[in-house]
Amino acid sequence: MINCVLIIVMNLIYFVCNRFPKHIIEFSGPNNVFATIVNLLYFIMYFMVLIIAFSKSKTIFSEFVFSPFEKFVKRFEILRLAGLIVLQIAIDLIVFYLTSFDIMQLYILDTITFVQWILIYLICANKETNFFKKLMPCLLTSLAIILIFAASMLLNDLIVHAYPFEIGKYSSDANLSNVQINREFLFEIKSFLLDTLLGISLIVSHFLVNKEIKQKEGAIVIFGRIVVIFIIAFPMLSFKYLLLPYQCIKNTTVYSPNMVYSDSPANFYAWGKEYTATRFDEKSEPKAYYNLTKHKIVHRQKEIKSFFSSIDNLKFKAFLTDNISYELYGNEAICYLDDLEARVVLFKELHKTEKDETLLKITENIIENQNWEAFEYAAEYIYKYNPQKIEDMLVSLSSNEFTNEQLSSLNEFKINPEYIQKISKKILD
Repeated sequence: MINCVLIIVMNLIYFVCNRFPKHIIEFSGPNNVFATIVNLLYFIMYFMVLIIAFSKSKTIFSEFVFSPFEKFVKRFEILRLAGLIVLQIAIDLIVFYLTSFDIMQLYILDTITFVQWILIYLICANKETNFFKKLMPCLLTSLAIILIFAASMLLNDLIVHAYPFEIGKYSSDANLSNVQINREFLFEIKSFLLDTLLGISLIVSHFLVNKEIKQKEGAIVIFGRIVVIFIIAFPMLSFKYLLLPYQCIKNTTVYSPNMVYSDSPANFYAWGKEYTATRFDEKSEPKAYYNLTKHKIVHRQKEIKSFFSSIDNLKFKAFLTDNISYELYGNEAICYLDDLEARVVLFKELHKTEKDETLLKITENIIENQNWEAFEYAAEYIYKYNPQKIEDMLVSLSSNEFTNEQLSSLNEFKINPEYIQKISKKILD
């Protein structure tokens, strides 16, 4: 129990003070050498907790954790500690080359974490207490950690595909700043959970197999020790914040922007809440670490649609086509009146929206206006219900046959022509 709490608290301290995946070597940022030393101090404490748990089958609160009758190197498990530090540094060097958030590289990062925990246990555990040498405990533990690993792989896939259309879309990273930081934030949360759950599963399995050496402790004693662990955590956090605030979480805020009104007679308006988190950057100034806004589109004081977006400053823009008045809320939603009934359709939900003649005319107008931000959504909807209207255009774009006007327009939107070509092929398939 205590060792599980220690793993959770130690990982929380790291998450608050640094970026996952965990590492000793700081390859970027100010004071790299000092930052690496601070990380090394953290890992020495972290690995000593694991050595006590797996090698001694005890906790930091146990009596005679380190035998006074053993030599210094054996008593404090210096060789095991050195082995764990060398393992972590080797992993740092491998991860250094996995800098992007490509799905395959994310799978590799998870595999590294999975293998690292197995190696940590094999380095720390004694032959007599190693549960991998016992068939049933080995099978059950292997099943548990494989399920955790599989769940992490699934989360990778879900996070990557939460932003399917942004990947490779823009020629400028500025268009994707919030998308990128939000994805990184979600991956770090997932990495924290994976690392923590794998550690807990191994600790619990080791504890259950070695019942004969576990110590019986009352609930009050356990609660008191947990309180002590959290009390000790505060000086550790303060040490990092005072000496090296770089990468530490500065704050989290919830902000309600001003309402946004449309200029058309339809009288749509929107408001929402912006959720942000910041970390200290190289100059010890706050830098966005997470930024997500919940938008609510309202008509005549009735909420029509709410959704989350990485884009915060969305505006309404009115259009008219075939006597149909509609508005775009940024490039996130289409707002219009259908027989005086307010309708809001999110672009990302167009592919599963039923056929609607008004919506068809609106999406056709979006294509005619060369709104490349919304191209993939509108084109897919038109091709689904009125393919002859757009098929020739998709064939030309899929063959990389862009007109000069289209290329100029794409350049204004800072959207890669290769992306439009790829999307056109996907729609035709």
